Amino acid sequence: MKKITVIASIVLTLTTLASCTSSSVKSSEVQNPPTSSKSVTSIQITEGSLRASPQERSVLFLMKDPQGISQEQIFTYDLLTQKIQRKTFVFGRVFEADYKSENEIIFLSNTDLIKEKPRYLYPQNNEHSSGDIYQLSEVSQPRLKRITNTGTETELSPFLPKTRKTDLTPTISSIRGLSLKEVEEAISKCLERNSPLNSEVNCSL
Repeated sequence: MKKITVIASIVLTLTTLASCTSSSVKSSEVQNPPTSSKSVTSIQITEGSLRASPQERSVLFLMKDPQGISQEQIFTYDLLTQKIQRKTFVFGRVFEADYKSENEIIFLSNTDLIKEKPRYLYPQNNEHSSGDIYQLSEVSQPRLKRITNTGTETELSPFLPKTRKTDLTPTISSIRGLSLKEVEEAISKCLERNSPLNSEVNCSL
């Protein structure tokens, strides 16, 4: 009888331990779900923003950086060095950008508007697309110049030379005969392969 009592006690103890272990595993699984080893990024060029420089030595595009840039900034791809670089570090958003000349970029941004009028941090209706015109020159060293200060500009085209092309249809022979749309897709794929982004990214098309 004594042996039976001891055996029953051992079985009860083992059952209790197994139950605790099972409960512990399930609790751990709930608190720490398995994570995927695949890196999730949100690299995406702003649709339709790609522009080629007048001599087709480089292209610019707008993009949000998944590593902390919450607003669109200007990036360029140099066809000679095959490097992608971030060109603007403005506080606000860049709505539109294009080349004024081979070494000058002109763009529309609300970077100063939201500093001078904080209510534009929370835009209503179409206010989000208004701002000022800026020019980025790289003849000797990068220099940013504010062209307008009204905060009411909504279009970049009036400030561009009449000869500038703004559509995505031309074929650019200096980029292996690819159209701007095809170049945009190729750069996007390259950026995905090189995520997370560094200050410079090598991209061979």
